[in-house]
Amino acid sequence: MGDRALDEVRALMRHSSRVEPLSLAGRRMRPVSVGPNSEIDGETVFEFGGEAGIVWAVYAGGRIRRGFLLGHMGGTNLEWHYAQANMSGVVSAGRAPCSVEVLADGRVRLVENFKWDGDQGQGVNGVEEI
Repeated sequence: MGDRALDEVRALMRHSSRVEPLSLAGRRMRPVSVGPNSEIDGETVFEFGGEAGIVWAVYAGGRIRRGFLLGHMGGTNLEWHYAQANMSGVVSAGRAPCSVEVLADGRVRLVENFKWDGDQGQGVNGVEEI
């Protein structure tokens, strides 16, 4: 292999080994599956922001008047704390470790294993980019 061809291979390898960290900033998502103890539903929309590994979102719709989440993302792992008010005015909070997946079409899916503070239970929600 000539020097020029070898240089091109090296350049390609350097380029392909650089993986940009996934960001949720600017993404909008909606639940596609919800656990029985969940208050979000298919009408709830999440609007995400984030920087330097910190993730946040504001969400509303369906049974949720307003909700907020704040967490930390590292690779394909995300953990957040959330607080929300439902349409009846009841305020609830909890935490959720999540896995982050990139779908074949490039959209992002979050699988959230939520646990309410107190005795409201726990469950699994699936949220996908819209």
